[in-house]
Amino acid sequence: MIYKLMDDPQQFNAFVQNHPYSHFQKTSMWGEFIQKTEHNPYRMLGFFEHNQLVATAMLLVKKTLLGHFLYVPKGPCVDYQDKKLTNQVLSSLKDYAKKDKAMFITIDPNVLRMERTIDGHEIEGGENNEFVTEYIDQIGFKHHGYTYAYDGSFSNRFTLITKLDQPIESIFKGFSTLRKRSIKKNEKFHLYTLEANRNEIQEFVRLENDLGKTKEVIRHSLSFYEAIYDAFKGHVHFYKTILPMEKYLSVLLEKTKSDNPNEASSALKHYQEAIELQKTKGNEPVLAVGMIFDDGHVSYGKYYYRDHSIESLSPLDSLLFHAIQQAKQNGHKAFDFLGFGGLTTPHDWDIGYSLYQYKHQWNSTFIEEIGQFEFVLNPTQKKVFELSRKIKRKLQSFFIKFK
Repeated sequence: MIYKLMDDPQQFNAFVQNHPYSHFQKTSMWGEFIQKTEHNPYRMLGFFEHNQLVATAMLLVKKTLLGHFLYVPKGPCVDYQDKKLTNQVLSSLKDYAKKDKAMFITIDPNVLRMERTIDGHEIEGGENNEFVTEYIDQIGFKHHGYTYAYDGSFSNRFTLITKLDQPIESIFKGFSTLRKRSIKKNEKFHLYTLEANRNEIQEFVRLENDLGKTKEVIRHSLSFYEAIYDAFKGHVHFYKTILPMEKYLSVLLEKTKSDNPNEASSALKHYQEAIELQKTKGNEPVLAVGMIFDDGHVSYGKYYYRDHSIESLSPLDSLLFHAIQQAKQNGHKAFDFLGFGGLTTPHDWDIGYSLYQYKHQWNSTFIEEIGQFEFVLNPTQKKVFELSRKIKRKLQSFFIKFK
């Protein structure tokens, strides 16, 4: 095997997008986005046998005051069931890191650890890939352990996905009662979702800022979202969900005539509120936005937010159902909700439980990946780096709380 830097993003991305272990963060598009927003370069590394491309690695070069390290998000694009090939690729990565004088190199392969029920219990006799963890560790990439998602790792190893291998009617039937009722209710009030253009990305900033007023979130600038849109052009969808106020008011007005006094009273209250809302937000307010990535096999819902002006509606449900339908129509095998804490019961310290509460209701499958590994070349620098990073995370958390 030989490895070399590649200069053709089309060849690189085509290999990734047609590979069983594909992921949008393994493409050069992710590298372009990181380079634009973090000002750190990326490199496309290819692994060849008999002039045939057999694996790739998206190398992010992370610069620090101590030196630089290399990060391969979601690990190299290689068949992890092929132990010999993976061994060659990871050994080559170690060699590259040494020649590059990196402090360390980190990988976090998107390899399923084991099959679990939606409640997180191991499925007896189900798929189990812990042998991959063992042999990667033996190669010299030390495993961080099967830890909590938000332990400071570079990437979340837990997610929830909706498989798209059934008719959309069957997929919808598997949603929770709450989600189904919400989507049907939204349809009665004529909410609709469509793809927006680059000029409308400001809606992300608006709704993210609104969320930041009540929850601890990292807020992003307009240029951040524009960088995503530009880097992934053709492979990212910006959806917006709109409420047509005139139709909404018409439905509410009809409901005020109900023989049920409670329903009539509630409709009148919502009607009066909607009249005031129309004055400030216009006839077609955007109530939800979502940015959905795709890698040819899977759609990924990474950023999505909602407007809370009308609490009786759940516009995000309509947006996500639309995104799932589009993913199904595009021939994708799954819709990935991207991340939660890994726990399925509430704990005061688990910041990811609310994500589980919402995301598991979409006919979802519990996914636990094997996690993070590192090959360290300079232990002293690595130790200092981890200490500085821990301090930075604490300061960042403090800043978010009191912003």
